[in-house]
Amino acid sequence: MKHATKSLSDIGFAWVLLVLLATGCAGSAGAPPDAVDAVDASDAGIEDGIPAVARDLPALPLRTSGRFVVDAAGNRFKLAGVNWAGAEHKGFVPGGLHLVDVDTLAKRISGLGFNSVRLLFSNQMVESNPIVEDAYVAANPALKGLHALEVFDATIAALTRAGVVVILDNHISDAGWCCTGGDDNYLWYNDRYPEAAWMADWVALARRYRDNPAVVGAELRNELRVIANWDGLGPELDWAPAAERAGNAVLAEAPHWLIVVDGVAFSRDLQGAKERPIVLAVPDRLVYAAHDYRWFSHTPYGDYAKYKRELDDRWGYLLEPGRSYTAPVWMNECGSCNHGPECVDSDVGNTDGLWSRYFRRYLAENDVDWSWWIWNGSHLTPETGGNAEGYGILDPTWSRVALPSMMEALRPLMP
Repeated sequence: MKHATKSLSDIGFAWVLLVLLATGCAGSAGAPPDAVDAVDASDAGIEDGIPAVARDLPALPLRTSGRFVVDAAGNRFKLAGVNWAGAEHKGFVPGGLHLVDVDTLAKRISGLGFNSVRLLFSNQMVESNPIVEDAYVAANPALKGLHALEVFDATIAALTRAGVVVILDNHISDAGWCCTGGDDNYLWYNDRYPEAAWMADWVALARRYRDNPAVVGAELRNELRVIANWDGLGPELDWAPAAERAGNAVLAEAPHWLIVVDGVAFSRDLQGAKERPIVLAVPDRLVYAAHDYRWFSHTPYGDYAKYKRELDDRWGYLLEPGRSYTAPVWMNECGSCNHGPECVDSDVGNTDGLWSRYFRRYLAENDVDWSWWIWNGSHLTPETGGNAEGYGILDPTWSRVALPSMMEALRPLMP
């Protein structure tokens, strides 16, 4: 992914008012308007136009019902969230803690109307669990001198206090930026982190977080590459049976968690699930995950009907009710640039803006769960080659929305 930045001015009072009003309906379907704790400006921690708001968690645990994720009362809970990256990198810390305290960041996620976070980690973080460098947590003195998993704990605790649910994402084995052709993280395992270690790490995390009600699921593996197969080539390449093995191991420790299974080919392709759906030991826990960006399309932009057929074939068919393969699909990586209005909407072919228009239309027409890439306003990691996050919801200060018109475009897709 390319990174660029263009810092915009503060959002302004009208946007703040819109966000504060909108957050009242951002919980589970049928939630009362007072589901968000009442706050005034003096208590909300509002800075530079982003409200820092704590909401109530939905009725937990979550489960699935047909093509939907639902809460414990059976009400639809539409995942409308953000990716929070950083802990999967070589700094081993969720991004932004060098500039803003963790509770404020978590409450800003809630304040903008997002109800969930896809929280990234690497197997290296879990197994090495180093003491983090002070620079990565400079704005959080209480976190200095802690191990990576303890900072991870603190981040999850802050999200819990903010009323935001968390799905853990095994983003990569070796800590670093995902994904490059030579990173040796093509599958769910490699020589340094074999399948047994991958499963053991998941069991350890399930034990660590199963008693935190806000941790609602495990995304078993992000973006398997093109050498991964859905099923039929043998245990070294077949993802579906490996996902079942790991999913059942997690459910043995945390039977109330959702189990998220990505497609193959960089999480684009779930066509194999039609003939060979994932079957878990605990029913009503399976959620599929798919990714989409401008560069994922094989059809020329300019024709929405072709784009729609492409997504329907890859994974949209799973949303058909009453089929043997019917299940929720969480579109949990999708994003556009943040440097100007052309990132939100455009008539120019093969641009983020036209992709964004088509993609948001598809999500709206099919009422799909989603998680935007990316929450981060900047990177504090050497391997990314720069500090600005050109696809971030936040600007590099982590205190302002980078592109307010993008937030306005995303709002109708929230619950």
